[in-house]
Formats: sequence, structure tokens, C-alpha cells
Amino acid sequence: MLLKKPETKEKTPAKEPLAIYVHFGFCASKCPYCDFMSEKIPESLDFGLWLEEYKKALDFYVPFTKGRRVQSVYFGGGTPSLLPADFFETILSYIQCNYIVEDNAEITMEGNPSSVTLAKLKAWKVAGINRFSLGVQAFDDEVLRFLGRRHNGKEALSALENTLKVFANASFDMIYAYPKHTVRKWQQQLSFALSFKAPHMSLYQLVIEPPSVFYNKGLEPIAEDEAADLYKLTDEMTAAAGIPWYEVSNYAREGAQSRHNLAYWRYLEYIGIGPSAHGRVRLKGGELYAIEQVRAPFNWLKAKDKNAELLLLNEEEKREERVLMGLRTREGVDLDLVDAVKAQEYAEKGLLVLEKGKAFPTLEGRLILDTIIADLIIESKEG
Repeated sequence: MLLKKPETKEKTPAKEPLAIYVHFGFCASKCPYCDFMSEKIPESLDFGLWLEEYKKALDFYVPFTKGRRVQSVYFGGGTPSLLPADFFETILSYIQCNYIVEDNAEITMEGNPSSVTLAKLKAWKVAGINRFSLGVQAFDDEVLRFLGRRHNGKEALSALENTLKVFANASFDMIYAYPKHTVRKWQQQLSFALSFKAPHMSLYQLVIEPPSVFYNKGLEPIAEDEAADLYKLTDEMTAAAGIPWYEVSNYAREGAQSRHNLAYWRYLEYIGIGPSAHGRVRLKGGELYAIEQVRAPFNWLKAKDKNAELLLLNEEEKREERVLMGLRTREGVDLDLVDAVKAQEYAEKGLLVLEKGKAFPTLEGRLILDTIIADLIIESKEG
């Protein structure tokens, strides 16, 4: 249960609302495809000590942002579902002491089937969580073993069913386009996943990057043309099921899009606390800074200054980041941020849609989005 919001007679600053990301950098085990900063959780962890350090990390931002409205809080990882309910309750209460949390704020936590039960889901909801993101990844036991997941298909099914019982606003992840994955297999797997009618799904093609175990073992990714066929099938099936794409790898029913992730893609301000967390926040003099916190969990815990990098962004850097993030979405990016001539060329090739002063990628454009973004960013520099 959250603390009562502090009463104030002061008018809320006329600024965009904040998003707050809280990173828990521990998992029960490390998945071989994962390139995120996380470590295996120790047998005993002093949650009270970690809570105090999270508060200290947030305290850095308070002088610059106190009293701002908060539209979303996201507990990511790692595996936040390894944490007890009072961990979330305490942090959310601390946020409410320093910010004006909107009545309809989206409060998300991530979890894995191996650490999710019906009782825990109910306790997390009482603690203040109102959106749950479940890392299913697959329902097939063979695929789950390949991905190094701790749960099996039966456990994934049970965890998802329980999640949907407790949270009306829920999402789950799937991974596809792994070696030897075929259109037929993915059609069957995705059809089963869509049958649950979850309001939101994140569907990620397997990426093999350092420092993951898969990368170090030299595992080869699926061929580009095969991956493209799987992506096209994904787009077709999700649209037919009423949860079309709104970001390259994210699909949702109308009104169920992740407000927190949209804050990133819309290039709004967000605070990131916890090991390796990133942020984009206006600090001294109202200037926008890119911030990265100390990466390794125990180094972060011991650090007096949690911020490993504090970089003042210039206008060119901000424009590039807006293009990079905005072009991933169905909302698109403002045309005045890119070279209009170049954007028109891509539109004539059927790779971009230009409308109402915005540019966003078509299905074919999404297949080569990295190339388009890099090109438009280069052109924006020259312009």
C-alpha cells in the first residue's frame, strides 16, 4: 500500500512528466543470449541495504526535479520478481514523497515464470504494481532449454495464466528467429501465444552480441532473408489479432501501449537508477544530460557517486537521439529533424510514410531500419 500523497498548495510545474526506471541487476542464472548487465543473485542479499542505496541514487535528481509529475515507474532487470513486495512498496512510497505521481501512472515490473506465483502476483499488485511484463520467451521445452531459461513450457503457461488473472494491463515477451527456426514453427508458436489475448506483447528476434555466452561461443544468427520472413509473418499475424505494431518489436491493443517505453521513444525525460541504468534528465540550468550509472551491481552499491557518466547533450546530439528513437515507432519522427529530400526518396521507394509532418517506416522500411536511420542522421548533420 502506498503512502498518501503529500498535500501541496503549489502549482505543478508546467513541464513534461517524468518516467522513472529502477534496475535490479540480479538473476537466478544468466541466460546465454543476454547481453544486459546482470549477475547471479547471491544466496543472501541484504534488501534493506539495497533499498537505502536506491534512495540515495534517487536523491541526486531530487534537487533538479522535485515536485515534477511522474507518469510511469518501471522496475526492470535482471529479474525484479526475485524481490519481495515490500521492496516495491518502499521505493514507490519514497518516489511519492518527492514527486507528484499521476493518479493513472503506469507502474510496471518485469518477472520470470520461475519466480512468479499467484500469491506473489497479488502481493505485488497490493504493493502498487499495476502492469506486469512476463519473460515467457517460449512455450516449447526444447526452445527454452536452448535459450537457457529456468522454466519449462508448463511453468510458462501457468505463470502467464496467473498474470492475466491478476493484471488487466499485462505483457509478455517471446523470442524468435533463432537458428533453424522456420516460418511454419513460428506460425504455430505465435498463434498459440496470441490465443491468450494479452493486451501487449514484445516479440524479439534473437540478437547475438557481446558479451553474451552465445556470442562467445560463436553462435551464428539466422540468415537475414529468413529473419525477414519471420518478421513479416509476425506483423501480419499480430495485426490480424488486433494488436498491431507500435514500435519495431512491440505490439499492443489500442490504449495498451507501454507508456513508460513510449517516454523513451518520444524522447521525454526519464530518470534511471540502479546498476547500469541510463537517464535523460534536465539538471543544472535546465540543460538535458545523458546519465549512466555504475554498471556492475556491487560496484554500484559501494559507489558514493552512483553516476559513472554525466554528459551534457548539445543540440546535434539531441536531434540525433530523437531520430534514432522516433523512427522506431508508428508515431514516427518530426520531418524537420531529418533531411526532407532524403526522406522523400525513401518514401518513393516504399520504405517511409510521410504524413502530417511526420515520418515513420513501412514494413519493408523496418526490415532495413538501421540503414535508414544512419542515413537520415548523417543527412541531418549535413543539413
